[in-house]
Amino acid sequence: MRYVVLILLLILMYSKSFSQLDLIVEELIVSNVIVQLSDNTIIEGSEDGPYLNLNCVIKNTSDSIIKLHPLNSKFILNFNYKGDKYNSEIIAFVFDDSDIIVIQPNEFLQISLGEHLLLGTPILVENKYDYTFDMLEILPTIKLIYEEKNIKIKSTEINRVTVNSW
Repeated sequence: MRYVVLILLLILMYSKSFSQLDLIVEELIVSNVIVQLSDNTIIEGSEDGPYLNLNCVIKNTSDSIIKLHPLNSKFILNFNYKGDKYNSEIIAFVFDDSDIIVIQPNEFLQISLGEHLLLGTPILVENKYDYTFDMLEILPTIKLIYEEKNIKIKSTEINRVTVNSW
């Protein structure tokens, strides 16, 4: 019985310890939802489907200094489509170049990430140039996750979504 109580306490402490960080998507910009090509136009990446650009912040809501280790971390983008779950590792621009990033109490770190959302999934279809209805189903399910040793943070909110057709 003691071990059960001890294990429960450890689980609660572990989950509580990382509520010190919040991951918020300030803006999600979606482009290439509809690609309109003329006969003589070639747009690089247009056949790769919708592109997401996420402007995010990691907030330190605690009263202690938090150190992140970008070289040993990853961002994962999760979404659902027609009952199936998809995830892909997403690249954080500039963030991966630092060994350690220190976030002071009640401060935040800004991060930009980018990804061709459907690349590598069966959702991406050759010669399809309009993903409007697909994105209407996918966008509400998007979650961003930051992981490194002993830290896992899921995005709590997306504040603004901008959709560009090109």
